[in-house]
Amino acid sequence: MRAWDEGTFNDHLGNKTEWGIMMGQSLSGKSLVGKIVTDMKGGKIIDMMAISEAIRPRLENEGEPFEGRIPDAEVEKDVLALIEADKTAGEKCFYLIDGQHHETIEAAATFFASNLGTPSCIITCTADIKEIEQRYKDKNEIAEDLGEEDAQALKDKAAAAAEDGQKLVACWSDIIARV
Repeated sequence: MRAWDEGTFNDHLGNKTEWGIMMGQSLSGKSLVGKIVTDMKGGKIIDMMAISEAIRPRLENEGEPFEGRIPDAEVEKDVLALIEADKTAGEKCFYLIDGQHHETIEAAATFFASNLGTPSCIITCTADIKEIEQRYKDKNEIAEDLGEEDAQALKDKAAAAAEDGQKLVACWSDIIARV
């Protein structure tokens, strides 16, 4: 016998929040892909890092700027408030989560699954390291070859993004297997 579940009940009523995840290294094309997807689906991008930085002034203590990492609970509260405000206004949007603020991908997956349910899509953006280096040079107006420090930093970010991608797949593997 199956137990009654409010989330499933609301899904069947059409109250499901449509959302997806987008991850990838900086300069891998996330902005372009995100714009295309949200334009096609009538959605909004939720930039997790931008939300966390917007919270920083609220956490000031007696005029002193807040130093350190923004607590996950604060970011979670703002993300849910943004979605709830749209629902209250009668807007039905597709939300594309860009990046991650949580300490781990597993913590982010737990938060989103328990609050929004199953994602409609999982997008990982990748680009060749040479392409990323060229985009970095163009963005920073660098005419010559990258210095060793910059090149290594980009390689480290690429390795971290690949590791995050593997963790993302592990967290959502049951959903990916159903698609």
